[in-house]
Amino acid sequence: MARNSRIIKDTRVWESMKKNLKAGKHLSVNVGFFDEMYGPENDNLYVAQVAQWQEEGTDNIPMRPFIRAGFMIKNIEKMGWLTPQVKGMISAVALGQMSWNQLYHKLGPVFVEIMKKEIELWHIPPNAPLTIALKGFNDPLIDTGKMLDSVEYRVSNKDEL
Repeated sequence: MARNSRIIKDTRVWESMKKNLKAGKHLSVNVGFFDEMYGPENDNLYVAQVAQWQEEGTDNIPMRPFIRAGFMIKNIEKMGWLTPQVKGMISAVALGQMSWNQLYHKLGPVFVEIMKKEIELWHIPPNAPLTIALKGFNDPLIDTGKMLDSVEYRVSNKDEL
């Protein structure tokens, strides 16, 4: 005797997850150098300007793409930043257990640490002999420590950028 079977398609969880994931589309987490400036001894330059010169290079400064390199997935994984905890937080957003704002405020310090670590570890190309003599050490992205200390994150509305 054959029974009539009926399959019920329940998409409520999936629809809820899609809604939760789309809810953060107006937010972004930004890491970098915002309003910090060097002092008069360095012409009151914005730290972001100096970081750009280091990242892209100039006629006098060799390119040291520490920002791009620091956020390459292979480097993030190598440094252990993509932990099960971070992956779990993304799942928590999808399941509605955490907001995007909360997630970004948890990830912001991680991104800051990634960039700071890259600044500290960067070594190629090395400083020129004259620069080493003037600084007293060979650390291409660190002179006064201002750039390293100025790395921060902000969570903002994409419309405000």
